[in-house]
Amino acid sequence: MRSGLLFFKQQLSTPTSASYHNPAMPLLLPYIALMATILITGAFSSGFDWLYPLRVIVSISILAYFANAYKPWLQPISLTAVLIGGGVFVFWLVAVPASAAQDLAFAQSLATAPLYWQYLWLGFRIIGATLTVPIIEELAFRGYLLAKLVNKDFEQVPPGHYTPLSFLASSALFGLLHGAWLAGTLAGMAYAFAYYQRKTLTDPITAHAVTNALLATYVIMTGHWSLW
Repeated sequence: MRSGLLFFKQQLSTPTSASYHNPAMPLLLPYIALMATILITGAFSSGFDWLYPLRVIVSISILAYFANAYKPWLQPISLTAVLIGGGVFVFWLVAVPASAAQDLAFAQSLATAPLYWQYLWLGFRIIGATLTVPIIEELAFRGYLLAKLVNKDFEQVPPGHYTPLSFLASSALFGLLHGAWLAGTLAGMAYAFAYYQRKTLTDPITAHAVTNALLATYVIMTGHWSLW
């Protein structure tokens, strides 16, 4: 999710057309790199993903590589986006029950590591949940897919504009990535609505980041690790 800055509202739905031969690259490559890293680390992990920090390192690296493409979109965070993120967090707790068995299995696995590695792993997990994942997923789903489903030439779609089809389809695909499909789909709709408010990707990223930050805090305080 960001500092107090993020993306500035422009006339095109992507900040990349002037800088890259393929304007979709800064929006999609971070997501592709993240998915590839998940597959690779998953292949070397049995049960517990001890290599999760690699996801964060790869994500930060590729976002930094495209940093100049995102600079024109820097914009202050809005209170509306923060409230939307908080609302999604409350809804998630109601709609997605924790699993006591999964909570226990996670805690037992984490406890097998040295204490320093437990804290280091949790630190990377929090950074991933609250920073890199919201940025990468919102670039892909709200920055690219939402517009691509409106017009093949997605750069011609005004920021924050969507049709009923693009709104529902992009949210449903977003939901498929998040285990609890219905809850994930409704969360995707809320983030798309946040995008619509000021027509800047700052807002869905902020909302997503707030949701994940609150969820990370709740998980650590309660031990309901299955919600991660």
